[in-house]
Amino acid sequence: MIVINYAKKNDLVDADNKNLVKLDPILSDCVLEKSEQHMVSKLPWDSLLTRCLEKLQPAYQVAFPGQEPIVKKGKICPVDITLAQRASNKKVTVVRNLEAYGLDPCAVAAVLQQRCQASTTVTPAPGARDSLQVQIQGNQVHHVGRLLLEEYQLPRKHVQGLEKAPKPAKKK
Repeated sequence: MIVINYAKKNDLVDADNKNLVKLDPILSDCVLEKSEQHMVSKLPWDSLLTRCLEKLQPAYQVAFPGQEPIVKKGKICPVDITLAQRASNKKVTVVRNLEAYGLDPCAVAAVLQQRCQASTTVTPAPGARDSLQVQIQGNQVHHVGRLLLEEYQLPRKHVQGLEKAPKPAKKK
């Protein structure tokens, strides 16, 4: 939007062909390679915008109702649901990266404890400072997935590990 406004404000839209943008020195420095500097004087809108986006750093914004949106650098990590084997072949479900989506791991653990009727613990995530993980007894991927997708309405693309849910038993 900023690039479009800049081009219109400085009369850089080509008069003969509205699909082309004349490049002034500022736009040339931003979007052209050194070898293209003196050869290219006009670019199509889609090429200009694509080149601008390629130069930007990734960032994300998380918005909650009634609160200011939180903007952070980098890519957002998906909520990670994994299964781990414990002693005597016991399984536990481990959920990481809840904080990135504004979810309190302790509150999520309390809800899951009620839903799954299983023990939950909140521990520091290994290898990640200031991050907590939730452990639930047994394979509870189905319950965790339903809670995150339906209750908290997280997009499915931001929840990793849902395929590990147990398959329903076949009826005899």
